[in-house]
Amino acid sequence: MRAEFLLAMQDLCHDYDALFVLDEVQTGVGTTGKPWAYQHFGLEPDIVAFSKKVQVGGVMAGRRVDEVAENVFTVSGRINSTWGGGLVDMVRSRRYLEIIEQDGVIEQAAQRGEQFLAGLRELAQTHPISNVRGLGLMVAFDLENADVRDDVLTRLRNDEHVLALPSGERAIRFRPALTISADELEFALTALEKVLP
Repeated sequence: MRAEFLLAMQDLCHDYDALFVLDEVQTGVGTTGKPWAYQHFGLEPDIVAFSKKVQVGGVMAGRRVDEVAENVFTVSGRINSTWGGGLVDMVRSRRYLEIIEQDGVIEQAAQRGEQFLAGLRELAQTHPISNVRGLGLMVAFDLENADVRDDVLTRLRNDEHVLALPSGERAIRFRPALTISADELEFALTALEKVLP
């Protein structure tokens, strides 16, 4: 259903002559096991905003932007410093991308994500967790209520030294580094099993 909704939104943008813009600040550059989350859904965005994993903010734009007269990519000063960055940022970001490609980090993130989801689904067989979901290393699950969730997060952090984040009314979400190892994920799953009710 998610893909159908996104494809319908893309079609609406094109039908009404609007650019289809996606925010990949949290999901881009491999987090979901593909370079861009939109690739999971067969989308073709006109503009994508990104940041975080390459430690520099940016936008990439497709050819439809050229149909807009005096767009921000052709008129000097239209985007100014918001996305400007500096030479050091550009060099560092390029090196990150080279390492990501050279070391197969995105493919590894996809494999580790499958491992993580499988481990969480196994925990769901014996513990009161539900709605295990995720793409790549962008993973979450629900507990019965916020009090249980908050207790699990506190014990996970204080007793097991594993960081996770609250989400919504009763969910726990994880955003591990793209380079997390299989052993580190097993450590997190074992820690989670210890603190789950």
